[in-house]
Amino acid sequence: DSMLASGRELFAQQEFEWADMLEAGAKASDLSAYLSGMPTWFWMFVIVLVYNLVNIAEALMETWMDAVIFNFGTPAICLLLVTVCMTWPVFIWYLIQTFAYARQVLAWHTRIVQMYGVPASFCTQEDIATFCRAQKLDVASIITPPEDQRKTSETCTVELVFHTIQDLHLAFKTELLTPHLKFGGNKVRVRPKMGTNAAMVEWWIVSAEYMNESVPERYWFRASLSCLITMSLMKHVTSGVVWAWVTLQNSCGVIGWLFTKGAMSLSLLVMLFFVGYHAFMEIREAHKEMTHETRANRLAGVPKMAAATSA
Repeated sequence: DSMLASGRELFAQQEFEWADMLEAGAKASDLSAYLSGMPTWFWMFVIVLVYNLVNIAEALMETWMDAVIFNFGTPAICLLLVTVCMTWPVFIWYLIQTFAYARQVLAWHTRIVQMYGVPASFCTQEDIATFCRAQKLDVASIITPPEDQRKTSETCTVELVFHTIQDLHLAFKTELLTPHLKFGGNKVRVRPKMGTNAAMVEWWIVSAEYMNESVPERYWFRASLSCLITMSLMKHVTSGVVWAWVTLQNSCGVIGWLFTKGAMSLSLLVMLFFVGYHAFMEIREAHKEMTHETRANRLAGVPKMAAATSA
């Protein structure tokens, strides 16, 4: 017991921690000031430097791949394709599954109401269930604190899980639940566990948490190598596709030639109109909207059209 920190020592430790946090915040402010003052060409250099390093790594990978394909030919390409398919495409699948699971976790959290300050002696499943019946609350489950926490704390937090988010909103709308309640002689504060904005941030937090804790650190290096293999392999794959297409076209004679010309002409026209013309028109309309502004608070509090009319 003599090794335990006294109240004065704990207060001093907390004071040092707060001072350290404030100092870190001040230094982060200084860092942001320096970074914001860096010239534009510095950031261009950083981007080009990263691109340069990626190109060097891709060139080294391509040199190794050319040597392997030179010695083993098509079987090497097939093995490399299998290697690639087992890495980053599988990660994309895992990422989609992670987002889907995080959405389920999010949906569960948004159906929870937290009750703060409930007397520890009433934080049992039976007492909370009795309270829900008295308030006519239809809840899916009740989450109470563990027994050791109830023994060491005067008040605890209890969570009520509703069946749907609509049931939760209806409970507050009909005043079955109010922001403040009397429970066992104590004033209990009641609030939804998570709002819309916090839920969106929580979705990203849950997703990042699973990728940080579930995916081994060594996986990222292997996935990076897989991406470099993919970049270097594409020239061999595209050349193979072109060779196969030319062979098929020649075997079909005039029909193959006409089909190829028609398909290429159609794709060229699609790119011309879908990418070029429509992109130009969208920017043109955006510029026209800006020069004929009608929204308030855009020109000294006066819409531009109104200012032009008064002039």
